[in-house]
Amino acid sequence: MFVLAMFLSMMGHTQLKSTASIDSVSDVNINFNITPVAKSAWYGQTSGDVTGELTVDTRGQTPRAFRSAWAGTTRWKLVAGANTFTAQLNGKLNTLNGTLLMRGIVIDGAHLGARVEVSGQVTTFEPTNLAGTLRVIQP
Repeated sequence: MFVLAMFLSMMGHTQLKSTASIDSVSDVNINFNITPVAKSAWYGQTSGDVTGELTVDTRGQTPRAFRSAWAGTTRWKLVAGANTFTAQLNGKLNTLNGTLLMRGIVIDGAHLGARVEVSGQVTTFEPTNLAGTLRVIQP
């Protein structure tokens, strides 16, 4: 796979940035920076092991507010060539300190069935921009 990554890199294809791939046994660490594009959706870019476009959607649900946290279910779709996948995650956004923690599973595409963990931080509250790391944990 390393040879394929080098070939694609030389050919100008940047979707696969490193040796982490859909066939890899190593965990995949993806940095993200997203901004709201609708009431229940965010969009942004990724870097790290996979470069691509990330869309986060609350599936039309407004997250439930519990004291100092918002809890909800989200779908994270990363479009990155052969590494494209969709994960369904559950978790919370702490509205006091701005931390985001979510866990779930890849439900479609590359890494199907792998566990996913997201940790992030609100970078601005108006609008609610988020930055952090999405980690795909290989079985």
